Amino acid sequence: HEETRVELALAQAIKPLKYGIVPWTSTKGFLKATDPITGYEEGDGKIDLQAALKYVEDLPPSVEPTVYVFRDIAVDVHPEHGSIDTIRRLRDLAKLLPRKRTVKIVCVSPSVKLHPSLEKDIALLDFPLPDATDIDRRVTIELPDGIDPERPNPFRPSRDAILQACRGLTDPEISNVLAKSRALRGFVDLDVITAEKRQ
Repeated sequence: HEETRVELALAQAIKPLKYGIVPWTSTKGFLKATDPITGYEEGDGKIDLQAALKYVEDLPPSVEPTVYVFRDIAVDVHPEHGSIDTIRRLRDLAKLLPRKRTVKIVCVSPSVKLHPSLEKDIALLDFPLPDATDIDRRVTIELPDGIDPERPNPFRPSRDAILQACRGLTDPEISNVLAKSRALRGFVDLDVITAEKRQ
């Protein structure tokens, strides 16, 4: 749900260290980085997770500093139906990567349950929901002309009311609910946002 926001935050955090980011997805393989804000070019087709992890494992120590972001790995590390090959390879990588100081791996997932054998090798970080600044940025992007400027004031919620109503939603959920509200009602309706939060 929050892949883009996580990758942008990661890009900002590692920029002083001069690390690049290369995401991997199960449908496109490794994506060629252009700019995390504008997106990525087409992938390299290395869609097999084992092949992708092996690629990272085989990188020479002199490789440029890079963080490989694996987006679709949660099922493979699940305690009940995870892939034993993926689990083993990740454990091997956990031992190998400290020697490859310029290579890091980050796995992104809306939720993840780790196989017990990975619990000491993988650190789980919970990325927070958008804060007031993030919500304000998303509302500005989704409503570039302001809050329904053509509606009379009595029918138009204040910007602060919209920002407050969007608290607790992910960035894509905020985008979707604002679009849905305008499509259904022709303006931003707090009832539509509230109903979305209940689902």
